[in-house]
Amino acid sequence: MANHQVDILVVNLNEKELNGLAKRTRLVISTVGPFLLYGSETFAACARNGTHYLDCTIEPQKKPGAFYIRRHFNAQTGRVDVCIHGVQSGVSGGTLASVLQAFELHSLRHLYKAHAPYSLSPRQPSPTVPTKPTSIWTKLFGLLWIKRLGWMAYQPQGPVDRAIVHRSWGLLESTTVSYGQNFDFHAWFKIWGPVAAILWHFGGLMLAPLILLRPIRKLLPKLWYEPGGGAGQSDIENNWFEYRCVAEADTPTKPKQKALVRMRYESDPYIFTAVALGEAARILLWQKDTWAHKFGGGVLTSATLGDHYVSRLRAAGVTMEVQADDPVYKGKDPFTKV
Repeated sequence: MANHQVDILVVNLNEKELNGLAKRTRLVISTVGPFLLYGSETFAACARNGTHYLDCTIEPQKKPGAFYIRRHFNAQTGRVDVCIHGVQSGVSGGTLASVLQAFELHSLRHLYKAHAPYSLSPRQPSPTVPTKPTSIWTKLFGLLWIKRLGWMAYQPQGPVDRAIVHRSWGLLESTTVSYGQNFDFHAWFKIWGPVAAILWHFGGLMLAPLILLRPIRKLLPKLWYEPGGGAGQSDIENNWFEYRCVAEADTPTKPKQKALVRMRYESDPYIFTAVALGEAARILLWQKDTWAHKFGGGVLTSATLGDHYVSRLRAAGVTMEVQADDPVYKGKDPFTKV
């Protein structure tokens, strides 16, 4: 194998140097947070120079369910519930800094609007059936049980995931892989039981206001990791994570057919981020038949990379299983059969 020398370029975050960087390459991957500080100018430089840009907003676990429903049930997709089924990992200093920086630069009103379900979508929904309302038990006590997923709790990343997935819905709505008019996405965190769900709910309500206090925001990185810091190699060797998903077919018949999805990676989520970004880059550079290429550019999501992306992630060691729900699974895990 030839020994290819890779150039290392050092640039400052100013328009001139970033333009020079963007002109020298076909694709830039940005992984340095906070993105509000370090990503915006890089993104702008790539846009000015026609260079592909990727960052760490990725959503592979949300797509297979919608695709399965269209292909196997010949129907569009209704409600989709995704949860973090299990995880062993930690939060890096850069991730923490990205969250804290959002509160430094923007008002609560702005953040609320930015995280609205369709804030990033190029179109607004016009559902033909009423959206299922949130129950009073969920609103007051955080109690939510979903068949095949278990007891659910609020996931801090959930509003971000929901806005991005609904952007995918809007981008693909006029294509042959449209999710459908009644598509409705929700993201959760699996919790141990109803008591834990209540404690999580009220604990979040009490602790969340603390992040609004600037002294607390200044203190947190000192108690955790500064930007650029994180767990060492020995600490992440045994890390892993798993997502589960239940996607419901949008049909008038009841009970509605459902697709079950399991995505698992036997390594640290930050290593998965590197894998996912690398595979997305390969598709953008060397494939020509994705919806991303057909659109010709724009602010797109990984859903526009289609089946190529799912196949590449599987080849890279990501477990993705999709199957139809079946009454035979009653009382058993549909994937482990236990």
